[in-house]
Amino acid sequence: MKYEPKITPVRYYRIPKYPTRNDVRNSPAILYTVPRRWHTKPAVCMALLLTISTGLYACADGNKVGGDPSVSTEATSSTEGKAVSLAIPLFEHGSGYGSYGCVSVAPPVFLSEEEALQVIREEAAAQGVQFNSTKTIEGNEFPSTTIMYGQDPSSGTWSGMLELDGYDAVLNIGCEFVSKVDVVSWEQNDEEMYSSVEKYDMKGTAGRLAEVVENTAVFYDPGQDYETFDFDWDAPDGDFEAYAKVYETSQKERMTEDLREQVRDFLAWLAAEGII
Repeated sequence: MKYEPKITPVRYYRIPKYPTRNDVRNSPAILYTVPRRWHTKPAVCMALLLTISTGLYACADGNKVGGDPSVSTEATSSTEGKAVSLAIPLFEHGSGYGSYGCVSVAPPVFLSEEEALQVIREEAAAQGVQFNSTKTIEGNEFPSTTIMYGQDPSSGTWSGMLELDGYDAVLNIGCEFVSKVDVVSWEQNDEEMYSSVEKYDMKGTAGRLAEVVENTAVFYDPGQDYETFDFDWDAPDGDFEAYAKVYETSQKERMTEDLREQVRDFLAWLAAEGII
């Protein structure tokens, strides 16, 4: 006896976990979420481009075969309407410490916010992350600081608005560089106490900030290396100003490289999380 299978038409199917055509139409940013590793494979990128251009990138709207508009139920992307919440860790390169006053034999060296943001944006852009916008966030646990020598720099908080140094609107990820200026401006100042020595804990402040913000990469001034300052004060023909200038230049080069490593670790973390 010959077996003849009974063919039954499929009338319904489950909502796909991948974006539908309508999802991509409503949220074009989905097309930017191509894994970074694909960028080194032109054939894969070309296949993706052809798939998108021919309209084959997702199923038609509705969960009924044929997309009958009278009975279709619009599919919803797994990411549409949901804010992705990321707790981004602090990536440590450099002591992140500085001081000013009578305890400082070496001239103080810090990266300006402009210098730091140039490095951050260059490294991020090379991996497709564009920190070319800004965003203001609100909180009541931003870390306050103490810059007077001998006091605990890791106590207290402040509440209010914080304008991030950079923001990628497509990825919904911001960045903040904790500089000496930030440490000073976030200080809890006790007007009854004064000191001729100031200390700046950029790394500690950045770590505390990273713990209370979401979707924000926190970087910090790596700080100078005081041990490498070796001016010979006893040399009769010693030129302190010339030596200090060379020292500052070499320190900024090292600090810049440490900051680059912070950003590169962050980008590697994003890639490992499948975000870029």
